[in-house]
Amino acid sequence: MAETFALLGGLFPGRVDLGIGRAPGGGTMSSHALAMPGRVPDVDQFPAQAAMLCAFLRGGFPIGHGYDVLTFDLPVKSMPSLWMLGSGGGSSQLAGQLGMGLALPQFITPNACTPRIFDDHRRAWQRAELASPPPRLLAVAAICANTDEEARYIAGTAVYRKLSAGKAPREVLLSPAEVQRRYRQMSPVERAKYDETLAGMVVGSAQTCRRRISEFARDFQCDEIGIVTVTHRFEDRLRSYQLLAGDQP
Repeated sequence: MAETFALLGGLFPGRVDLGIGRAPGGGTMSSHALAMPGRVPDVDQFPAQAAMLCAFLRGGFPIGHGYDVLTFDLPVKSMPSLWMLGSGGGSSQLAGQLGMGLALPQFITPNACTPRIFDDHRRAWQRAELASPPPRLLAVAAICANTDEEARYIAGTAVYRKLSAGKAPREVLLSPAEVQRRYRQMSPVERAKYDETLAGMVVGSAQTCRRRISEFARDFQCDEIGIVTVTHRFEDRLRSYQLLAGDQP
């Protein structure tokens, strides 16, 4: 992985990010298939693996270490930016200790995603005596349309998809019309869960979405916001990005 990303960084200096996460990247069966003929790594090995990855890319192995001769003949500025995906204290502190930026997925667990996680990252960064401000990114689910009402209607696809996560067999992305039909058949408890999930997303007109995103940037004190947009139609997804970007074709 280090060699591949070092090559990419050399080809496109300053344009390549390398992000890692503790999760294996899929369900039990798919993780086993990806690891074949080896075994799925134990998550307890992740801190050591992350530290080794950083050392490979930064030439950080001490003299005498078995891997200290494995280096890249590329300038430091060509190396990719290093990021860690984390939604809790463990990953945030590890990322800070290793000098890695922290990407926080608010769209996965909105209620558990608080600015405290970035604070933990910053404190670990400072304890590691790193000079530059710690890089941080907040990723939110966002769906933008011409009006708030239209955006909420389109967002039904993403909301229902999230509520049905873990259920087998998993359905294809439902149309907003089908989601609304099912919503009318839901119990009060199910509707409350649906409404709560929708409220955790950035949904609305361009003005509404920009205001909400600005609030997130202020509350989490970050300059970079990632956008995750799930829609039934590709045209709605493209339109959402155009509106957020201020592009009015």
